[in-house]
Amino acid sequence: MLDRFSWRTLYEYSGLSEYEAKVYTTLVMLGSSDARKLSARSGVPRTKVYKVLKGLIDKGLVLRIPNMPAIFAPASPQKVFGGLIESYKSKTQFLIELVERLEEAYRRNIRVIGLERVDVWILKGRKETLRKVKEILSSVENSLTLTTTENGSILFFKLFNKCLDRLIERNVKLTVNLSPGRRNHNVVRELQYVCHVRCLPHIPPILFLNGDGRKVLLSYRIPDDYSLNSDGDIGLFSESKVFTDFLSTMFSFTVLKPGKLRERSVN
Repeated sequence: MLDRFSWRTLYEYSGLSEYEAKVYTTLVMLGSSDARKLSARSGVPRTKVYKVLKGLIDKGLVLRIPNMPAIFAPASPQKVFGGLIESYKSKTQFLIELVERLEEAYRRNIRVIGLERVDVWILKGRKETLRKVKEILSSVENSLTLTTTENGSILFFKLFNKCLDRLIERNVKLTVNLSPGRRNHNVVRELQYVCHVRCLPHIPPILFLNGDGRKVLLSYRIPDDYSLNSDGDIGLFSESKVFTDFLSTMFSFTVLKPGKLRERSVN
């Protein structure tokens, strides 16, 4: 919709002066006008408006209708600016194609030198970590791996047991690695009914999530309790498949060392 500020866009892209853009836009909105009314509506001083109109007539944007006083009418915007629009379209398409070719070259050469930049977000505080955990659970489609401590499993199951139920209904493959103990005995029992549970004797105070092999969250729990609030927690989150693979591999050789892994049932 045209308004009294529409001239700004015309001024920015058409090559017209500020006064020319104001007068032409106002004239289009009025349909036709004499110089006096045009000056009042456009805000262009009366002493300047005739000179501006002459410039617009010379450029083919305005027509002068013989009358007393003279009446001015705008030329069709589509006709006078059609060529400019096509020029912008051509330049834009050329830029799009150039950027696509540059991106192809970038990806090809990055693979050659073995470097890739990924985004990793720092999570501060338990509330922020748990909020991100919920986001991951809601977006998982195929598989989810959770690794955490005895207290971490209690808090996780308390907050997200309904989310786990929905994942199971969608046939998502669930794997849970946790430290079993007296306090999470019932949690382990419940989880064993619905997913693959691996009990590890010693897990550091962390919470680790791998969603679909493309989203990863690692949080260091300070303290390692099952309270909802802790400003001491700090973690990281990434949606990079490369980074997810890297952290998962590190876990396989450290936290999940075959020599330390024990799968057992809890009776």
